[in-house]
Amino acid sequence: MRNRGMNCAIGLGLAGAAIGMYLYNNSKPQYQRKMERGLHHTVDELSDMVSDLGDRLRETM
Repeated sequence: MRNRGMNCAIGLGLAGAAIGMYLYNNSKPQYQRKMERGLHHTVDELSDMVSDLGDRLRETM
């Protein structure tokens, strides 16, 4: 059961990435810059969350 959920999550992530690339390639340059800024902000937030999660895991071990 766990593998099915993981496979579904990975599949949805790949589908979202493909749709995002399609939208990015077919949009105006101004909108592309907005998307890039949003992506950088999202990556920074995810990096912080993963770092915090890693710190918590190290504390419990």
